[in-house]
Amino acid sequence: MQKAHSMIEISERLTETIRGMYGEQGPEWLRRLPELAHEIAGEWELTLEPPFPNVPYHYVAPARRANGDAVVLKIGPHPEMRYEAAALRLWNGDGCARLLEHDTVRNALLIERIFPATTLASLIKDNATDAVATTFACNAFRSLPRLPAPEGVSFPTIADWFEALPKHRALYEGTGPIPEVLFREAEVLAADLLASSGPQIVIHGDFHQYNILQCDNSGENWIAIDPHGVLGEPEYEIGALLLNPNGHFFSLGNVQELTRRRLDQCASEMGFDRERLRAWGIARSVLSACWSLEDGAGGGPTEGDPEGWRYDIAIAELIRKC
Repeated sequence: MQKAHSMIEISERLTETIRGMYGEQGPEWLRRLPELAHEIAGEWELTLEPPFPNVPYHYVAPARRANGDAVVLKIGPHPEMRYEAAALRLWNGDGCARLLEHDTVRNALLIERIFPATTLASLIKDNATDAVATTFACNAFRSLPRLPAPEGVSFPTIADWFEALPKHRALYEGTGPIPEVLFREAEVLAADLLASSGPQIVIHGDFHQYNILQCDNSGENWIAIDPHGVLGEPEYEIGALLLNPNGHFFSLGNVQELTRRRLDQCASEMGFDRERLRAWGIARSVLSACWSLEDGAGGGPTEGDPEGWRYDIAIAELIRKC
């Protein structure tokens, strides 16, 4: 664990991810991070606590404001955090954590802290508990507003994200380690889905069980955190739900039956066409594999981390059989 300045800890996981994703700029951002966090904490009158463990892409730490309010400070190396801020500002606490401050220059957000903040992923132990968690996820999904982008904010689109597929083909002069049949199916499905999408609204973009937190002590109420902020149709959100909890998904028992039940349940409780959700699930899983390979998951294009691109492909193959 690298440590600099009081209370500013930088995990090995964050260090590894930032260096892998941002090249020469990564180490420089990591070097400046302790000073940056102290600067922002001083300006926003925060008392910082040790950061949350195992957060790979951003520095995220609980804190207290001068008035005692519990908050979360989030700092990242990429200006695309402005889309998260824009989504949180648009939703204004409806179904999500509330944005309190945003520093556009230093890519820093101050967000209300949710209690008890149990992740939905931690509830999932087997098929039965996953069914309960899926209902909570569907409830949280329905609580998010469905709104168009406000004037003056140019969100990325799901179509922009799927440009990763032709980019992958060009890089590998083919489909690389991803099976050709599966990759081609994802290409066709993505093209059809994008061409037939409904009205473009601001969606979360990474709506999964680690980004859904318990927000009171009843155990019944859950809200979303960490939106990417992207324009698309809400059916897209099923993809990340089907990919998670990636830390222990394959220990849940009959995962083929579980995936089939998830699709049935989400179609019923979200009110969407099951086949469209299935198609998004396949396309999104292959997209995730492309992203994992691009980011160097597992050491590059010829090897794979079990929680990286190989995992994404395994999920895609499950969904194809549903």
